[in-house]
Amino acid sequence: MTDAQHLVLALFTAQPSHPGRSARTLLESVQARYPERVRTSIVDAATQWRVMEANGIVDVPTFAICENGRVKEALPCGVPDESSLCQVIERHL
Repeated sequence: MTDAQHLVLALFTAQPSHPGRSARTLLESVQARYPERVRTSIVDAATQWRVMEANGIVDVPTFAICENGRVKEALPCGVPDESSLCQVIERHL
């Protein structure tokens, strides 16, 4: 993986402007932990339902690991604990 490539931790949510404190805190923690390798994104589920449907994401909030515009792995619906999320991220780095 080159420095130009990044994983993206995407949060699919129905309320992109107000994703919730725990979700926002988790995104900020991941960004701080992997500043050079992981970017974060908040995705509006209402406009991206086709992407969600194509990747088996049926409910929000759902976090997903993405690369090159594609979902590599979607986590179960809800806000995971930071440790579990970091294990998933590490598998893809």
